[in-house]
Amino acid sequence: MAHSFIARADGRLMCRLESEERAVLAQVAGEITDLIRVDLGFGDPGEGDQGARGAMSEDPLARLEAETSSSLRGEPRDSAMKRLFPPASENDEEAEEYRRLAQANLADTHISNLSALRAGLEVAGDIGGEGPHDEIVIERADALAWLKALNLIRLVLADRMGIENDGDFEALQLLCSNDLEQVEAEPGVAGMEFLATLYEFASWLQATLLGALNARS
Repeated sequence: MAHSFIARADGRLMCRLESEERAVLAQVAGEITDLIRVDLGFGDPGEGDQGARGAMSEDPLARLEAETSSSLRGEPRDSAMKRLFPPASENDEEAEEYRRLAQANLADTHISNLSALRAGLEVAGDIGGEGPHDEIVIERADALAWLKALNLIRLVLADRMGIENDGDFEALQLLCSNDLEQVEAEPGVAGMEFLATLYEFASWLQATLLGALNARS
């Protein structure tokens, strides 16, 4: 069973998570990272080599073009990615300009936060290792990255469950609390139950981390 974050005397923050809990969170963080890269076109075949040649060119215009093209990202296609990269304006031209200038940097920030979460989860021991609990200790400087990464996970899970507000989640919880026979009778409901559990767990972990962080502020 997970133990919430607490503030240690040395200023660092600690919690205890079972290896399975750590493994699931790390896997989801990795899957979201992959989804960001695929949906926004990061790492497309041939893009890296072409961009690298342009960035190393002796021609200043070629270097500028390489830098600009690396920031050119289309509108997110996946519905969850649209939540992670919402349009900056209702005006199409302004929204496109924002994506051109800032979307790549935002994607890098999201990926960096997710990587920090995964690194913190894995440093306690090998994912899937033995032992009922694992102690996780993070520096206060890493807490913000954790909070943001957990929020990304919540946003993606909410999208997959069709959650727009708290009332939607309450309705889903009611559905998942039905008897087992009814849950198994409807295709996809069991999967929703897992997503709801994971969403609730990520929300709880985020809340306890924020509480521990504020306790030392």
